[in-house]
Amino acid sequence: MLFLSPFLLILGLMQLAASRLGLCGLSLTGRRRRLGYLVGAVLFVAGVWLLPATPWVFAALLPAGGLALAVLVSLGSLAGRELDPARFLRPGDWPEARCRAVQIPHGENAIPGLLITPWDAGQAAVCLVHGSGDNKTAFKWRLIRALLRRGLAVLTIDLAGHGENQAVQRWPDCTAEIPTALCWLRQALGMRGVGLLGVSMGGALSAHAAAAARPDALAICEAPISFRFTRRMVRREVWRLLCSPILDMLGETTWWQIRRIWDTGRGQREIALAELIERLDVPGQVARLSCPLHLVYGQCDDIAPPEHGLRLREAAAGPVRLTMVPRASHLALTLMPETGDVLADWFAEQLDGSNA
Repeated sequence: MLFLSPFLLILGLMQLAASRLGLCGLSLTGRRRRLGYLVGAVLFVAGVWLLPATPWVFAALLPAGGLALAVLVSLGSLAGRELDPARFLRPGDWPEARCRAVQIPHGENAIPGLLITPWDAGQAAVCLVHGSGDNKTAFKWRLIRALLRRGLAVLTIDLAGHGENQAVQRWPDCTAEIPTALCWLRQALGMRGVGLLGVSMGGALSAHAAAAARPDALAICEAPISFRFTRRMVRREVWRLLCSPILDMLGETTWWQIRRIWDTGRGQREIALAELIERLDVPGQVARLSCPLHLVYGQCDDIAPPEHGLRLREAAAGPVRLTMVPRASHLALTLMPETGDVLADWFAEQLDGSNA
């Protein structure tokens, strides 16, 4: 009883909290919220009923809490296995949109991508370019869904060395992929309005590509103008990620699904990321742009700190907007709903004539 009672008590409290916060992926009952309240209450009452009258019970609180959390994560992942917020990012017809896999011709290889078209789509699309060690779908559902709600089609691609793209990322070949994708959107699909959205490394590549590809609107998210990475940055990023976006995402998916999505390839490259960022010269590219530019940075980002966004705003020669997202770190920025909303609203405004 010395261990069982605090285990049941803590597990009950955690279950009640998961039900109260709507964290279906961290609940023993999945989406059945009322049943979750009942189960949590029964576990809590049982724990109180069995609680022994000895101060030694406090020594069991820490291990009992750890086990309770492990049980909640494991059984919650099992109970919430039907949760699949990214289902519309698989080829097929879905309530949100129609998704089809595409292979964009590019030299000896092809650029793998997904074209997601909302049912009320106009004549505008946004090309989404991921960051380093990422791919075209991982943790993209919130951002893509926000764009779809504004009637914008989305082309999301795998850069060389990432996802399904078998090419190796090398200089200067990697700078030609985005212009090719934008050209395909305009010519093959007849899109009149084409926006470009690059995240982190993808933002730096997008700034470089925009001078030649001439998108109708360019958004750069958390693109560093110089790159360095330390263990301290890793610890801070993980902590900030766990404190907000990951917990919030457990209302849509489970911990084990998050773990599976996270376990992606880190990219095959012949050029170091720091060298690539230096060669891309983001401030210099931004100074040559004439299209509308939206810079989005996180206030708590150590990898691409707010100062980088401020420097790019100062370097911009054309119309520019800078948005600083509160509490957002590098990994958390595109997971936060407010980021997707502000970007989708801006692209809809800039490409409005094409959607009319």
